[in-house]
Amino acid sequence: MDEVISIEAENPFDVELTDGRKIEAQFAGATEGEQTLIVEDDSISVDISELTAATDPLDVPVVDPWAGTGEFGFVNTTGNTETVALNMRLNFIRTGEKWRHHFTGTAMTTSEDGIKDNERYTMEVQSDRKLGEKAGCSVHFVGMPTNLVPTTHKYCLPLVMAAS
Repeated sequence: MDEVISIEAENPFDVELTDGRKIEAQFAGATEGEQTLIVEDDSISVDISELTAATDPLDVPVVDPWAGTGEFGFVNTTGNTETVALNMRLNFIRTGEKWRHHFTGTAMTTSEDGIKDNERYTMEVQSDRKLGEKAGCSVHFVGMPTNLVPTTHKYCLPLVMAAS
């Protein structure tokens, strides 16, 4: 922004300075190389060479932090035997600046000739933390019914932690 003489705008901008500070300010013109910024109803003067970036918050696209998928299945067959199968899966992901959270739930049941022969429910929660450009850590919880995992509790909740 060395070639800029003066900036004026009615709406506030997200302004980044050479020292790394980020402020929300309105541009109110410049005098002799000093840009006037209005920050929270106070005016400050900054050398124009100290401005590294200015972004209009209205031009930044809004990204929905939530995403999700779902599936549903149903099978009903007749003949020598009657078979019914039902399954469902829901998956939600919330992505933030430093964190990403996954929530998943599944349910499945089958029966043959009116007798339930299989039933399964699971739930998973995973949180991932971004620590840097190529580093992160993750915590993963999985729950499933006791008929699938030997335990004295109603649900088995193993905890898996990983870092990379």
